Amino acid sequence: MRLVILPVLVCAASAVAQTGAPIAARNAPTTAPGPINLDAWQERTEAELVLLDKVRAQPRSATLRVGQSLSFGALTISLRRCVAHPPDQTQDSAALLDITDSHASIPRFRGWMLANEPAISQLEHPLYDVHVAACR
Repeated sequence: MRLVILPVLVCAASAVAQTGAPIAARNAPTTAPGPINLDAWQERTEAELVLLDKVRAQPRSATLRVGQSLSFGALTISLRRCVAHPPDQTQDSAALLDITDSHASIPRFRGWMLANEPAISQLEHPLYDVHVAACR
């Protein structure tokens, strides 16, 4: 009997160690992040982007004004809007980007990118990464 219970306890303990949460907490329903409430944000005129060429491992910073586009490799990046939290709140920025690739087989990205939460909405591209650093 002891041999049967021990592996179950070891598996449960290893699950907590791997995820940092008990199994019941990991299986609890989660809510998807809602849309950005623009009432809590202030309009900005430009975004600072970090562009990465994954093949060459070369990062590059670029500043883009609202309504402008820039080319980076095969990408065309257009900034539609840029917003930031007011100074009395936790600092964060969000940019509404439209990113296209000159290769038709690669999907297009259109959406908000958050500076403090890049994993929520990110460009999935085999050669390039684009992240928002700040809106000014």
